[in-house]
Amino acid sequence: MPESSALLATRVAAAVPRLLAVQVEPAEEETADVVDEAVERLADGLLHWHDELVAGRGEHRLPAPRSDADVARSPHASRGLATAIRAGRMPGNPFANQTAAGRLREVRAVVDEVTEQVGDPGLRETGACLSGALDDLAAGLLQQAGTLQEESGRLATLRRTPGATGVSSGPTPVDQLLGRVVRAEHRLQRVAATTLRS
Repeated sequence: MPESSALLATRVAAAVPRLLAVQVEPAEEETADVVDEAVERLADGLLHWHDELVAGRGEHRLPAPRSDADVARSPHASRGLATAIRAGRMPGNPFANQTAAGRLREVRAVVDEVTEQVGDPGLRETGACLSGALDDLAAGLLQQAGTLQEESGRLATLRRTPGATGVSSGPTPVDQLLGRVVRAEHRLQRVAATTLRS
């Protein structure tokens, strides 16, 4: 038996603090900022949907996201990231990002359950949009976490390899590793910047 609109709205409102508790630790501070903004937009979207559920009709007006044009077109490493990796330290915490992705998917499950129980097409459309955005951001975090884990292992191996960070005519293995981390951070920034894009 479907729950009442008030109970469904309460379930959505209860998911907002869980969403806002999501903490990410990517390798770049800029990435963390962009992801935090995406999480805030998702929370605003949930609150907007809550209000629609209470009213019993959907308007499908979600918060406008930051444009992906706001993300630097050419990925580059911050001085802090480059210095840390060249010193043999990998910034960020892939396990925190995996946990964050899991929390996003928990919130998505609530959104999906509520969406299944609403009859109004506008409310269902808003729910589907929120669900997709939560899933996309979670997938982006998981991909970035996987790259950080993999490259952390490579960095540990390189630290033990004599000459791996030495001067050469081309990019060193550490430079190549840094490039892979930068590209992973940039991909996550683009996913987060386009979260809830209309």
